[in-house]
Amino acid sequence: MILLEVLYLFFILLFLCSLFFLDVFIFSLIYSYFSGASLVSSSVAEIKKILNIIPIRKGCVVLELGCGYGNFLIYASKKYQIKGVGVDINPVAIFLANLNKWFLKSDGNISFKRENILNTNLLEADIIYLFLFPKLLEKLKNNLLTKTKNQVIIISHGFKINFMKQYLVKIIEGKKFHTYIYQKNLKKN
Repeated sequence: MILLEVLYLFFILLFLCSLFFLDVFIFSLIYSYFSGASLVSSSVAEIKKILNIIPIRKGCVVLELGCGYGNFLIYASKKYQIKGVGVDINPVAIFLANLNKWFLKSDGNISFKRENILNTNLLEADIIYLFLFPKLLEKLKNNLLTKTKNQVIIISHGFKINFMKQYLVKIIEGKKFHTYIYQKNLKKN
């Protein structure tokens, strides 16, 4: 009888814990959405397609703003041995990105940090990857135009960056989303 009661209590506790974690996850989704970047991951197939097209060299610095699960950085580091930082305001996303990094056995040259992307230093980045809503992209306008190095490659998955249309160098068509590649100070003819 006691064994049955212990099992019953165990399953009740397990159920309550799962409800708690589900609540935290749902709250983090809502929080991310209202911050301007939903916790939606770029598909692995789209990431691999992008990585085969853009010019990445070993050791370059890649910044993923609104990194979510960190898939872009993880796959870029596995393929090109880049140095990368993923930034997200959502602590659950950062936890999941670090878990994803460990699970996919990514190297130690990438890290994830919780920070408001509007306050992130962009000057060191050779490549910036974004999967953000247009409203948040607009808030990044000054930072992307004036606080990045010359020739920085900016990859916007899903949404055009209207204020950078003169720097658009390529559009990669995808099943769900197109990807727009910009290179600052390299104007399209």
